[in-house]
Amino acid sequence: MADKNDDYKLKTRRYLAWGATLLGLGTCAFVAIWSIIFSEGCQDLASLALGIIGTTVGGVIGYFFSKKVKEE
Repeated sequence: MADKNDDYKLKTRRYLAWGATLLGLGTCAFVAIWSIIFSEGCQDLASLALGIIGTTVGGVIGYFFSKKVKEE
């Protein structure tokens, strides 16, 4: 019974983590697009948002590749 409960906890954490990550990426993408369209000359905010998106995606990719290497 404990094994089933641990599996449920792992899935719940995974869904919460992916939900938070996607929410953050969506927010940063919105900020980047909004600042490019409506803020003439204010490219700093767009650069910051795009940097956050790149860092987040790189972190997720790095996590999954390191996990794959550990399993092999």
